[in-house]
Amino acid sequence: MRRRGGARRKIRVRFAPPMHKLWSFLAPHRQKIAVGAGLAALALAVAAAFVRPAFHSVNPLLTTPTLALEALQAKTLYFNGAARPWLLQQRPDLLTEDDHDDSSERTRSLSQAVLNPKLFRQLDRRYRFDALLLTGDPSQYQPLLDHLLTTKDWTLRYVDSTSLVFRRGEGKGWSVSDFDPIRARFAGAPAGDRAILLAQTGAKLVAARELEAGKQLLDEARRLDDRIPDAWAGLATYHTARGDWREALDEVNRALSLDGDFLPALSTKTLLLYGWSASSRTTPIFFSITPRSPTKRAPTNPKSRRSSS
Repeated sequence: MRRRGGARRKIRVRFAPPMHKLWSFLAPHRQKIAVGAGLAALALAVAAAFVRPAFHSVNPLLTTPTLALEALQAKTLYFNGAARPWLLQQRPDLLTEDDHDDSSERTRSLSQAVLNPKLFRQLDRRYRFDALLLTGDPSQYQPLLDHLLTTKDWTLRYVDSTSLVFRRGEGKGWSVSDFDPIRARFAGAPAGDRAILLAQTGAKLVAARELEAGKQLLDEARRLDDRIPDAWAGLATYHTARGDWREALDEVNRALSLDGDFLPALSTKTLLLYGWSASSRTTPIFFSITPRSPTKRAPTNPKSRRSSS
């Protein structure tokens, strides 16, 4: 762009407030975002079912919650809808009679509570759960997960690539050393499988606010195989949680360049773009015109232009 007399000037765009403050701005809207992302994920899953990239593992220990169910013990278990088919198949001993009925009020309520913490509290008062099993993409149960982490009535005890397990009370929480037995199960597995294990477990840890432990596993996954979208999508989630929006967008785009139907990356990008759009609507985007020469500044308004002449 040129001024009168041929001097060049450039337009610098500045956003207010800074991008790192958008995470707190989005807090009241996160349940709405999660519902929208969930509906979008259901539609995308239908399309994704017909396209299975070659680099996705078919190792059943990665694609099913077998490891989580092997060690799970509970007298009264809460579980999300994604966990129910696997419990019916592998651990029916943990289910009640109503849990076996697809149309029971309890089955419907347990599935709905992941997006409705108030409903979860009502169910907890009624059934007094001693353990919680959350399986699948954390974006599908993030409102409930946030509630569990905020109330501090529950302690994270187990994490793997498919599942999180919480127990009531303030006992010893999960630590990185607790992951060693799971890591050992994959000692002879291909590097790609080990990378997916690390990346998906790291993403679960980030969702559970164990940011540094999650970052540690995600970095290890990327070093093993940087061609899997899981690692990049997990790092995007990590940087989103820290408010590093530009880094997160770069990483989520890298994940989608590897797999355009990768649902965790699509969910994260939805959150990022929603945040960017919401910030633009509610805060002014203003421009400062800076001339090339630091000694000759462009006038900022007509009055200053008249006064300078």
